[in-house]
Amino acid sequence: MLKTISVLLLSLAALTVADDSDFYDYLELAIQWPPGACSDDPDCISPVPERWTVLGLMPKRARGGWPMHCCTPNCPLKCPLENLKVLDERLIGDLGTQWPSLWPDSTANQQLWEDEYCKHGTCCDDIMPDPKDYFRRTLQLYAEIASRLDAARITPSRNSRYTFKQVEEALTVAANYRCTWSGGKQFLSELAVCLDKTFTLINCPKESSIDCDKTKKFYLIPVKTEELCVIL
Repeated sequence: MLKTISVLLLSLAALTVADDSDFYDYLELAIQWPPGACSDDPDCISPVPERWTVLGLMPKRARGGWPMHCCTPNCPLKCPLENLKVLDERLIGDLGTQWPSLWPDSTANQQLWEDEYCKHGTCCDDIMPDPKDYFRRTLQLYAEIASRLDAARITPSRNSRYTFKQVEEALTVAANYRCTWSGGKQFLSELAVCLDKTFTLINCPKESSIDCDKTKKFYLIPVKTEELCVIL
């Protein structure tokens, strides 16, 4: 299941349709809370990261839909990325920490990053011309969002609950979400924010939250892999 999620980028976008046109209006950055994303998947990596991680950055259209695979046969950079040789070691290390695959396979990270760039990064190369630009900018944006959540004290806790209003006050914009439920409790597993082409946060044009009741509070719980079944 996680392999499918990582390839598709963000299941919050499931109601829109992809096509071959490279036109887009804005960007959507999706991050995930791995303990929530792995709560119902026995095939997750172990240990499960106990921090926000990148799920993806993709160009989208205000009317719905998004472009994919915009690298034509004449594209100066061929996909796949030749084993990521175009990226430096420090950037690869940062990606491994902040944008890991949750699939336990030795080549999962490389496959994830290649898929994300070739599917989505090639479609916004007007503002991020090459893979380094795409990955560095994604990690910068991720760090900003994670920092805002941390500053607002929206952090893992077995006892504290949070409102979606608290999240949007921290971000200063409306966002999209995905949640899981167990025992009548709501757990946040994914969060997506939208940005214009200058990388400024904007309200997402389309609300596409899945399985979340925004009138109720949610948990963000720190858990180890072996504890997932017990707590959830």
